[in-house]
Amino acid sequence: MSVWKGRSSPRKGCKLSKETKRKIGDAHKGKVLSEDHKNKIRIGNAKALRERPEIRDKLRTWVGRKHTRKTRKRIRQFMKNAWATPEFRNRLIGENASGWHGGKSFEPYTPEFNKALKLFIFERDKNICQNPGCEGLSKRKCPHHINYDKKDCDPLNLITLCYSCNVRANFNREFWENFYQEIMLERYRYAA
Repeated sequence: MSVWKGRSSPRKGCKLSKETKRKIGDAHKGKVLSEDHKNKIRIGNAKALRERPEIRDKLRTWVGRKHTRKTRKRIRQFMKNAWATPEFRNRLIGENASGWHGGKSFEPYTPEFNKALKLFIFERDKNICQNPGCEGLSKRKCPHHINYDKKDCDPLNLITLCYSCNVRANFNREFWENFYQEIMLERYRYAA
């Protein structure tokens, strides 16, 4: 049993040097975690996001950040120049893009994924984005496939998200898949 259980560490808030961070990283390299342990970490992270707004705020400090007109103009000019170069474009488009998943987004939806199913999902979720950390940046709602498989139209695999949360869910897919599965599991634990 830890001596510090229930109390904060005496080193809490201390800055670590780059060398110390490197040593800690080296010590953890190659460490293999069991699937059970990984799932506990994922569930803990998802619950922390839902239950502790200060953690959610730390993760989303970039949302709502205001830039001056001068800064916006500089960013716009930089991006315009960057997109004009073929090297920049080629790194972000198609197979070279970091979010490329083998052209999965170009696959068609199945006939079961129709307007009636979408309306059913929206009504079930009361037309509200089901992401507990949603900042309400978008009024437009979309049904989201939790496991990212367009052919799996099981209602327990679909969840209502606002457009902003749906876009965010396309990055770090493993985290969001576990996050939304946990929400559906809590809500419909006894339905199955």
